Amino acid sequence: MSAPLIAKRWRRPALWAAVVTAAGVLALAVAVAGGRSTSFDTWVFVHAYRHIGNGGALTLLSFSTPAIAVSICAFVAVGSALVRRWDLAALAVLGPTITVLVTEDVLKPIVDRALVVGTFQVRGVFPSGHEAAVASTVCVLVIVAGQFQLRRRARVAFFSLLALWVVVAALGLIRNLWHYATDTIGSMLLSVTVVSLLAIEIDDHGAAVVQ
Repeated sequence: MSAPLIAKRWRRPALWAAVVTAAGVLALAVAVAGGRSTSFDTWVFVHAYRHIGNGGALTLLSFSTPAIAVSICAFVAVGSALVRRWDLAALAVLGPTITVLVTEDVLKPIVDRALVVGTFQVRGVFPSGHEAAVASTVCVLVIVAGQFQLRRRARVAFFSLLALWVVVAALGLIRNLWHYATDTIGSMLLSVTVVSLLAIEIDDHGAAVVQ
């Protein structure tokens, strides 16, 4: 019998993390609904613009390219299927997919936030779909890493790289005026909510379906 996606000792923290992040998404959605930039968004953009040049901005933006997240999830799904870990394969496919669908088809139309730069305006920017793909993929990779007995140093290094990817992708979207900072934060929180709850659901009720 394979190990659960979330070990027993981590189930309660994972559930609480899902609850807290869901509350965070809701609070942010209410705060920015129908609005534009907040003082925090302006502060983050000013500092990003001051310290990141145009060339660096384009490089950072490349880290949120959807093809990267899709490729990683596909690799995890295929690899998991080859070793008959159907639960991991399902999580790798469904976790990011559901997160992005909730972002694009549920939250963006409801919140209807506008990104305004001079006379240019784009509606429906909260949360960020690009950041949702990155952050949900990172959440999946955290759970995948939990299936292996890694040394403490290796685990810290791996998680640090994942955190760096999330932050760099967010900075690229902010600096290139694709999103406000709070759009990316909302995506990070939503990703934790969706992937955590999905992993718990697969552990509890998905065995008969994915095995």
